[in-house]
Amino acid sequence: MVLIFFKELSKNRKWSEIPFLLITAEKERDKVIEAVQAGIKDYLVKPVKPENLSDKIKEVVFGGGCLNSYQTPPVKTTSFLAL
Repeated sequence: MVLIFFKELSKNRKWSEIPFLLITAEKERDKVIEAVQAGIKDYLVKPVKPENLSDKIKEVVFGGGCLNSYQTPPVKTTSFLAL
């Protein structure tokens, strides 16, 4: 799965600081938690409106609203379901 790739990247010091934004059709809470644990900085569920994507990219790049600030559930759904 794609998350294995991100888990491996997060172990590598050169790549661990890169903020990744996952865009997927998966919206179950367990999948969101798994993505955060794999090193995903934020998460959007398809379909994604261009303005929501732009906002999320700004949040991830500039550090605001990242899911990784939540180490344990519950994950705020408004943080990744901006549809």
